[in-house]
Amino acid sequence: IPGKVVMFGLTLAVFYHLGNGIRHLVWDTGRGLDIKTAGTSTALVIAFALAATAAVWAIAAMTGAL
Repeated sequence: IPGKVVMFGLTLAVFYHLGNGIRHLVWDTGRGLDIKTAGTSTALVIAFALAATAAVWAIAAMTGAL
């Protein structure tokens, strides 16, 4: 169980880092830098990380990898 908790956290961290990396690439173009858009993109990154983590773990559970 502790190993699965750690792996879940690592999966979440990887997807959060991926989402923020894409957000920073968009910011490098000069878009999305105003406060409202930055706040919205923060929520989108968190939602993406949670959804992608849930999807990966659901697939792992369905295939018997857990």
